[in-house]
Amino acid sequence: MIHISIKVIKNSLIFLQRLKSMLAFVFMCVFLTACGGGSDSSSSNARTTSNENLSGLWNGTISEGGKTYATRGLIFDEDANDGLPADFYAISLDAEAIYLGSISVTGDYLEGSAGMYDTSEGYFGQSTITGEGNGKGIIQATGRASYGSVSAISLEYDNSYDRPSSLDTISGVWDSYDDYGRLAASMTIQNNGSFQGDNAGGCQFDGDFSIINSNQNLYRFELEYFGCVLDGYVAEGYAAFFDENGADDRMETVYKLANNGQTQAVVFLEISRSAY
Repeated sequence: MIHISIKVIKNSLIFLQRLKSMLAFVFMCVFLTACGGGSDSSSSNARTTSNENLSGLWNGTISEGGKTYATRGLIFDEDANDGLPADFYAISLDAEAIYLGSISVTGDYLEGSAGMYDTSEGYFGQSTITGEGNGKGIIQATGRASYGSVSAISLEYDNSYDRPSSLDTISGVWDSYDDYGRLAASMTIQNNGSFQGDNAGGCQFDGDFSIINSNQNLYRFELEYFGCVLDGYVAEGYAAFFDENGADDRMETVYKLANNGQTQAVVFLEISRSAY
């Protein structure tokens, strides 16, 4: 999902910590699956057959303590029946939180865990989730943070996931900007998926984009930094187009940043095709 692509209100450090904890498990649920509704004999039978593949882009909300936050989700499962968990990210800029974890699906039932990361301060906790979901449908989930807070999550499949993908489509010059509209980073993607660039912090980076499925709007990428304080840091994640006019000029990316094999942060970044 480069995607890497939600925003929050904090009154105090204590309030923020509670909010993150509450949302932690919630967001996790959001992408993981639907945690909620009861089951009947038909759902039990479904769990004995093939598993739902919840791969896709998801949009919805998370409700906690009387407040509702917009949330974007990404789930990717190579094969729903291979016994391996699916990758998932849950991003809420409203709550200034990103959740990174994995989920396992049996029939339409899902469960998993996720690390919770503040958009600026790094890791702050862990969440577990359970729920139910339908591929290209709806996910309803309930999440529980380690301290006991409970949240309700409701997500709907985003049809933009069904757009085709190609390396030719993403080739070109791409820029990202800070909150003040200043150029923060720029990179050039070749038509074979390789890219290189630099950022305002003096870092240079290079890496590669790859196609996962040419019928799906999702790209995988990895990169490495050099020549700066992030020298040796590596990033890997997903990207997807989210421009409503179909001009293929805006992508959202989400990725984990690691050093010596340890995840240091999870980053959401919006990039736009350069106008120059």
